[in-house]
Amino acid sequence: YGVSPYVVNNTFPLPSKTPEFETSHSSSLRLYWFSQTIGWGRGLEEVIRALGLAGINAELHLRGRPVCGYLEKLRSLAKLAAPKTQIIIHDPAPPDEMVALAGGFDVGLAVEPLENLNREICISNKAFTYLLAGLAVVFTDTPGQRTLAKEIGVGAFVYSPGDVDTLAKGLRAWSIAKNLLMEAQHAAWDAAKRRWHWEHPAECGSLLSATAKVFNI
Repeated sequence: YGVSPYVVNNTFPLPSKTPEFETSHSSSLRLYWFSQTIGWGRGLEEVIRALGLAGINAELHLRGRPVCGYLEKLRSLAKLAAPKTQIIIHDPAPPDEMVALAGGFDVGLAVEPLENLNREICISNKAFTYLLAGLAVVFTDTPGQRTLAKEIGVGAFVYSPGDVDTLAKGLRAWSIAKNLLMEAQHAAWDAAKRRWHWEHPAECGSLLSATAKVFNI
């Protein structure tokens, strides 16, 4: 359309406290995902299959409202494909509480399937929430998420949508090597402090700059 856009990412303010990076005493890897709706086409089914292939004890924490019948299907899949995985549902919560509520888990899931152009090019608010909560992050390798995942470094694990084998290897590595998991969590938090928060000049500053130009301030 001949428009040069200002890009402002859907980042959030830095928390007042540094996340607590304590290795879980639980033998289970605690994975976290949230959305308004828990349903089909969000990559959760391949996460279940990957956990089964990894052969690890895991907790899959999902926050949102399940689509009618979906939770039963997902738990049936887990029973068959990943019997060591427990699915735990959490109620929806206000947006301002999302970062705090993500704290205490091990890994955040930013799994976006390549089903349409929007999913390919977007970076979901999940990813920025996980970073600010100090979680290691699993990304699907989409054009939108690829650059962010690369910038996070060891704090992120990337796999191609549908590549369940690679996802399983990554989850297993974080499950059996707690030092690697903690290193990933620290790297994610460092990335949030360095760049991926609302107060950064490229985010809030970009929006204020664009506004100032419009109003000739």
